[in-house]
Amino acid sequence: MTRITGLATGLDVDSLVKSMVSLQQSRVDKAKQNLQTVTWKQTLYRDLMKEANEFKNKYFNVTSSSNMLSSKNLSTFKASGLSSTAGITVKPGTGSVKGTYSITVNSLAKEATVQGSKTIAFATGGTSKIPVNVTDSNNTINIEGTDITIDNKAYSTISDVASAYNDAISNDDSLKGKYVATVDSETNSIQIEKKIEIGADYKETIAVSGKDIEIELEEGSYTAEELTSKIQSALNKAIKNDNDLSNDENLKDIKVALNDDKKIVINKDNAEVGTTNYSQNITNKKQYTPQIVDGVNDTLKISIGGNTSIELKLDTTKNFTNPDGTLKTNEEIMIELSENLNDQLAQKGINNISFSNNGGKLSVTAETGEQVIITGNATSTLGLDSRFEVKGNTSTKMSDMLDAMGVTDKKVSFEINDVKFEYDFDGADANKTINEITKDIASKAGVNVNYSEVTKSFTMSSKNTGSDSTITLKDTNGNFLGALFGDGSQLDKTVEGSDAEIVMKTPNGEQTLQKNKNNFTIDGIEINLVKDPEGTPYTETFTVEGNVDEAVKNIKEVIDGYNSLITKMYTLTSEKKLSSYSPLTDEQKEEMTEKEIELWETKAKQGLLRNDTYLNKLSSALRSAVNTPVEGAGISMSDVGISFSTDYTSAPTIVLDEDKLKAALEENGDAVVSLFTQNNAEASVYTSDLTADERKDRMNNCGIFHRISDALNDALRTTRSESGNKGYLVDIAGFEGDSTNTLSKNLVKIQENIDTLLEKLTDAENKYYKQFAALETAMSKLNSQQAWLTQQFSSGS
Repeated sequence: MTRITGLATGLDVDSLVKSMVSLQQSRVDKAKQNLQTVTWKQTLYRDLMKEANEFKNKYFNVTSSSNMLSSKNLSTFKASGLSSTAGITVKPGTGSVKGTYSITVNSLAKEATVQGSKTIAFATGGTSKIPVNVTDSNNTINIEGTDITIDNKAYSTISDVASAYNDAISNDDSLKGKYVATVDSETNSIQIEKKIEIGADYKETIAVSGKDIEIELEEGSYTAEELTSKIQSALNKAIKNDNDLSNDENLKDIKVALNDDKKIVINKDNAEVGTTNYSQNITNKKQYTPQIVDGVNDTLKISIGGNTSIELKLDTTKNFTNPDGTLKTNEEIMIELSENLNDQLAQKGINNISFSNNGGKLSVTAETGEQVIITGNATSTLGLDSRFEVKGNTSTKMSDMLDAMGVTDKKVSFEINDVKFEYDFDGADANKTINEITKDIASKAGVNVNYSEVTKSFTMSSKNTGSDSTITLKDTNGNFLGALFGDGSQLDKTVEGSDAEIVMKTPNGEQTLQKNKNNFTIDGIEINLVKDPEGTPYTETFTVEGNVDEAVKNIKEVIDGYNSLITKMYTLTSEKKLSSYSPLTDEQKEEMTEKEIELWETKAKQGLLRNDTYLNKLSSALRSAVNTPVEGAGISMSDVGISFSTDYTSAPTIVLDEDKLKAALEENGDAVVSLFTQNNAEASVYTSDLTADERKDRMNNCGIFHRISDALNDALRTTRSESGNKGYLVDIAGFEGDSTNTLSKNLVKIQENIDTLLEKLTDAENKYYKQFAALETAMSKLNSQQAWLTQQFSSGS
């Protein structure tokens, strides 16, 4: 509302209103301060949670290279002697023996594999664009005695010809706005249509189903098609705005269209029920036939493997119209063109490339593993890209691929690993892609199925390597598997994978081993075979020696991360709140610099989490994880140089004696590793729903790092327990982007309260301003009367 302030009264209305609504403003300020306080608390929680989660994911996640839940990163051994290009990688772990080793790799473990011997690629172009050739013989149309002429050239489409005529019409003042060139797609003709003039304030009453409906149309010039659309919109609007008509079910499907006589009519269920006063007025018509033009769109060039180059010519005498003058369908055109191209290929002795019609589009099949690229000035005419590569892809319909393979019976059934499949590629499965079919097969039969754009063939392999991995294939109806996987020689038999075979020489002797995987552990050494000998065995030699420094470094890194987290929690829960520093109001911020605001808010955030229950809970759990003896480890924390800070004025951080830890690793490395990573069979597996006894059992039997991981999971878990709870810190504050936590819900409620208070504040301000406005009006009238009286008395004297 317009606020008038003190012009007649001389009052400082803004200041008065501000004072009068100070109570409401105070309530708004307090609510905003509460919102800011809760927001800060949530941010403090989330910052701590982010650091804790990063710590957890780095050191207690099995996918991390720094994972400390496994003994690998606590190994007191290292390997040397292997180059970066070696065919194997090794990582000595607990139980390794010092000395020199050699591994001769005879073979790698491989999957059971069925490789398609038939190479085939199938690709379909887009909509064909056979140009229209305009010459002196067909470049002119007469309109009202005026010849309209367009440029002689090959136009990409008949629509481009219409556009050229419309450009010419727009340059003639006598015809501009009165006529338009449109396309009759049935006969591929350009027709000149006289526009229908609609005057100002035009209304028309149309009888529909016994009811008179009045419609209004905007002034202007329209083609019959444009006017049809306008009448449809006006009719819909008129029906919608009439209560009786809008509820009449008989009027739900009313359509406006041109009938066979080119008159605009109102149809209902294809029955004419109303007629307008308008019809299409075609004054002239000229047919244009798509053509293959010599030197314009008549040449295709096919490159096979970059070596063979073939040139094909489209027939320039080809006629694409029927005897009755109508244009042939795309399907008919593509059939004729593909037959002509295939004849030329046969004459040139090329039998691995073929063309076909695919729903009115040109498809190309290449039965060769070499790259096939099609170029030439006829590519656009045939709906192909200017550089069209014939490469199959997994988005191709499987039914199209089967057509290209010559499969006629497309209602198929087959078995893979005794799992039965049925597809009808002429029916329900006609539109399913290669990707959809291969995924379905893979998920049900437990295999991998792929189509390679490079090799242009299908491959099936077992999920795992080794001689115990097998694949069996069988066609039960049709030739689906036989077509995909070559000549069928791999059907009706079991295809097996193969084991890795190595000869390993150790300080304790030599042994020939077979493994069903290429990564395995022998005598504490993790071995990964990465290079395939391909029939020529190779030997790699390395030395295992003591290396406690790396283990000390890794343990120290975890302790440093632990101490950083503990220190941050200690600071948050112990710092005192400064009661004189509350969140600033908007008015207070206006009087301060950015630096002053920053310093103030830093102090205002202090102590917001003092003695916080949740942070104290996590801190206590982490301390217990380190301080509680590990049963069965045979060594204690103090034995490996771990103790806690005795300074009770600071955070209870871990103090590490690195020399003592190093000595313990050298003298009793296995026990040290067990102290940190033990996870024996007696311990319950961690879940969010462990009972108190199960938690106690896990605490006693697990190593320190597993316990720390458990404590962090209890606080940071994003999955819900059976009771519906996430980690307790996640439940209270949530990670960034989560709005289902307690504080986020509180913030929503506080904001709703602020919105209500602001509405009340605005109402109060408007009320007082309205009252002062009335006072201003009254005072203005009084001043006017006083001035009039003064003038009267002055004139009378």
